[in-house]
Amino acid sequence: MTSGRSRVLLTFALLTLAAASVATAAPPFGAVAYHLEVAHSALGAGEHRLVRVSPPPPADTYVIWDGAEPAADGEAVVQAPYVIAPGSPPLQVRVVVTPRDRSRPGVAATTTIELAPGAVPGADDCLGPGQSWPTFGSYVYVDELPEALTTVAPIFPPGIRDLPQTVTVKALVCRTGRVLDAIPVLQERAPGGGARPIARDPRIVDAAVDAVRQWVFQPARAQGAPVAVWVVVPVRFGS
Repeated sequence: MTSGRSRVLLTFALLTLAAASVATAAPPFGAVAYHLEVAHSALGAGEHRLVRVSPPPPADTYVIWDGAEPAADGEAVVQAPYVIAPGSPPLQVRVVVTPRDRSRPGVAATTTIELAPGAVPGADDCLGPGQSWPTFGSYVYVDELPEALTTVAPIFPPGIRDLPQTVTVKALVCRTGRVLDAIPVLQERAPGGGARPIARDPRIVDAAVDAVRQWVFQPARAQGAPVAVWVVVPVRFGS
């Protein structure tokens, strides 16, 4: 038979466990107000900056970015234009966190980043006649694709095992054949759809980007005139 004291202790223990469960349970979706964390110093021409959702969104949500390139779970990279005229408006970055089952509306957060006037070296000579800045993945009509004339092998960072691996880099090839910008591909297609971040040592990624920036191409041509286009360059490490 259970004594009165035992019943009191058992009841207290059950109440304590219930309270702990309530305290540690995740808040319902929509009850959390998200915001974007980013360094708010002015962004120079062509510079990149990491933007992060805070608090980190749950695993069962989609994180949809506008004005920034997804980089990892709850993170994205924003890039300033290659030419920033005085008085240019700030960059607008928006994110929407949505439950995967689409059962409830998404929760949005926005921020702005000021721009510092200037230009990336070589930007004045980058575009073809009447051309606007192409974005990666956008259609650019060409008669001839760019062809690599000078390639530079990456320098393997010290202290890292020399294992065979490939880093994919997006390169903006100007009408001069020079690379104005090189950006690593940070995500890959996940099984079952969607995207997932690519896990690699940042030193490997930086070495690949540094190498591609030194490549020289025969530029793409449209109606006989050289134009700027994005290309994808696989950079291989190891044997």
